[in-house]
Amino acid sequence: MNKEFIPYEQALALKELGFEDDCLAIHSINLMTENEDWELKIGGVWKNQELVGSIKAPMYSQCFDFFRKKYNLYSEINLDSYKEPYSLKVTIKHLDDTNTFVDKEYYPYSNGIGDIDNKKYEEAELACLIKLIEIVKNK
Repeated sequence: MNKEFIPYEQALALKELGFEDDCLAIHSINLMTENEDWELKIGGVWKNQELVGSIKAPMYSQCFDFFRKKYNLYSEINLDSYKEPYSLKVTIKHLDDTNTFVDKEYYPYSNGIGDIDNKKYEEAELACLIKLIEIVKNK
């Protein structure tokens, strides 16, 4: 079930972008180690109150909803059967000033990020989330 929740680094970035939804998990500091190790704790409903030593860990679906509702960014992950070998493709769409959808396609593991061929769908979800965060931060 851990794969349903986003990693700590992206949870922190989403908090900085204004994510405030309730979550079913948190990332919290493991106080039993000397290093700053973050661990995922699932259970309960974590609301908007400040969590000392913790940060809410949203599910991927919550993140994609957040970007759609707050920033008007729509994303999808598809199999690109026109490329050989087949690859996963991330498409991010937004409405421009004329209310027309503008598409931008990404092959998140190519162009210096790595090779997506034969990678898991979950890795494409993370790459899509990272790209959405980057787009909003660069606006």
